[in-house]
Amino acid sequence: MLAQTPQFGEYLTVLINLDLSLHSMEVVNKITASLELPPQFIHFYIRNCITNCTEISDKNTQHRFVRLVCVFLTALIRNRLVNVQEILIEIQAFCIDHSRIREATGLFRLLKSLDSKENQLRKLNNENFIRVFKKTDVMICYI
Repeated sequence: MLAQTPQFGEYLTVLINLDLSLHSMEVVNKITASLELPPQFIHFYIRNCITNCTEISDKNTQHRFVRLVCVFLTALIRNRLVNVQEILIEIQAFCIDHSRIREATGLFRLLKSLDSKENQLRKLNNENFIRVFKKTDVMICYI
């Protein structure tokens, strides 16, 4: 298997530097689904996709690739194959830049819902910590 060879790092580097295409995204999607890849690879690939989309001069082609990238990112996020927090700002900026495209708006909403859920978990964890702290504090008073 290629993943266990010394050339695997070179293979990933080539994938990162490929021009944006449906086929390259399909390859990366299949690899991320079947192998545990270094997070840096996925982040670099996403950044490359975003950069390539912004550099496309033909609007129809650009819109097509923005849709593809948004669907690709949505799949990575829903399958928990990428840590969104590390590249959240870049993805949000991409979505805002292309907010007239339905898939970009959907991706932005997904990011916001994840952020909201994460904030709710933090709040819940803080409340539980405070409850435990109060119980501990009360126990100390009784001792």
